[in-house]
Amino acid sequence: MLIDMTKRVFLVKEQVKRINFLKTLAKSTIFKISQLGKDLPWLRFAKKKDHGYEFLQSVDHQLQVLKEITVDIQHSDSSYRPGEIADLFSYLLNTTPQNEIDTNGLDTISDLSGTERNYLDSQLIALVSSPTYVPRCPWLYPVELESENSWKTKDLTTGENQEINFSTDGIFQIYEVTRITL
Repeated sequence: MLIDMTKRVFLVKEQVKRINFLKTLAKSTIFKISQLGKDLPWLRFAKKKDHGYEFLQSVDHQLQVLKEITVDIQHSDSSYRPGEIADLFSYLLNTTPQNEIDTNGLDTISDLSGTERNYLDSQLIALVSSPTYVPRCPWLYPVELESENSWKTKDLTTGENQEINFSTDGIFQIYEVTRITL
């Protein structure tokens, strides 16, 4: 049996420094709230809307925890100002892959599994420290990890299967996304 296979490749590049900072921010946050006996959804303090965020009520304790983490991280990496860290927190805590799909004018496929639906509702802060996270494309759902630098995903906007090959040149992390159509 002969299979006709078409490959389409595109690159996603992200600065190593930025993605490492996002991962540090995520790991520090997860560690801090686990010490408090809380989980990531507890930290959500706003809901993403069409033109910004709508703040939730009774979030004083969450905001205090975020201030503490911001101060700790700013002391360890002074290249980011507290306001920049707060903006990154807001993005990571209050944004989901589904929000990113909507923001980019894309639609999700209709036949999602329950696990895929849960993934789309996850906060980005829970996903960013994963080795299979692709910056600016959080709708690429990890399916199979082949190695540290190669994995398969499913694009939840098209249903296409893809291969991701990861590399770095010291300045950028490079994700080669190969869409495979059988």
